[in-house]
Amino acid sequence: MVIPDNIASIGSSAFDETPWFNHLPDGVIYIGKVVYTYKGDMPKNTKIVLNEGAERVSDYAFYECKGLTSVLIPNSVTSIGGSAFRDCSNLATVICMSKKGVEFGMYAFFGIDSTAVLSLPPFCEEVYDDDWYDYFKHVITDIKVDGLYYNIDDDDDGTAWLEDPILDRKPYSGDIVIPSSVTYEGVVYPVVGIDNGAFENATIKSVVIPDGVRNIDDRSFYNCEELTSITIPKTVRSIGESAFMYCDEVETLVCLVKNPFPIKGKGEEGAVFSNYFFNNVPLYVPKGTADTYRETEGWKDFANIVDGIPTGIEKVGYSDSKVMDYYDMSGRRMSKAHHGIGIIHGSDGTIRKNIIK
Repeated sequence: MVIPDNIASIGSSAFDETPWFNHLPDGVIYIGKVVYTYKGDMPKNTKIVLNEGAERVSDYAFYECKGLTSVLIPNSVTSIGGSAFRDCSNLATVICMSKKGVEFGMYAFFGIDSTAVLSLPPFCEEVYDDDWYDYFKHVITDIKVDGLYYNIDDDDDGTAWLEDPILDRKPYSGDIVIPSSVTYEGVVYPVVGIDNGAFENATIKSVVIPDGVRNIDDRSFYNCEELTSITIPKTVRSIGESAFMYCDEVETLVCLVKNPFPIKGKGEEGAVFSNYFFNNVPLYVPKGTADTYRETEGWKDFANIVDGIPTGIEKVGYSDSKVMDYYDMSGRRMSKAHHGIGIIHGSDGTIRKNIIK
């Protein structure tokens, strides 16, 4: 059977039970540029990437496909038929690649997972009809770079904020190095913030926050139980409520900000750190600023504020110089680099963080 490519739509079940259809293997069936249907019993946790070049998804194409959890709709698709994904009750992720918007028929996504996420290209929220937003709990326009998600804006000072990995359906883990900038379609966006809950409940062991980050929002690192050290770069201007609450395995807090700003303090609702943290974790601050920290709301609640940073850290940076000495985050000299995060003194005088996984 030959179907010309210029066929714009095919009715539901139009070819079911025909000899041609019966001889096709199970899976997604395409007729010309139309996604016709899914044949056979769909396995659990099925993730489908529709073919680039397809232009329409037929009515009822994936109706009641309970095994479908994720679908990527390519840039070429311009329309989705009525009830195309209806009652796909486990469909939790829909990624649309088109920057021009995609039309869809009645009940196209009715009955999908109640926590479903719709991912759109950056700057494309307004080109998608408002009806899209009725079916999805979350709509995001994030980009993913080296395992981390960012929301970018195209304002005059185009910037990027690090976001939580909602599309991955699990928190970040391991050793994290946040870059100072990310690139999308040839444009460089400086990373200026860590958004609400970006690392909440993450199993991260270490994190490098680069110079340039200005804002650490509410609950950014909430309940990061495996995090052992924190260094706040000098460019940070604000830290939100509960940002580091229940990070009680941290042994050392280094804050490179020379003019401290108020934060939520000990015992307050939304306190940045737990009472245990305020009482037991030493706070290292730039030389000559300890008295200012002791007079600033929130920071003054630390029981141990140390004037000067033992490792001499002045910025978060990188260097190709020869390694001269290793130190842990408490300033103790080590015979060699150890697992996790530490400090390197270079032959050119630089001082930088080092992560070994």
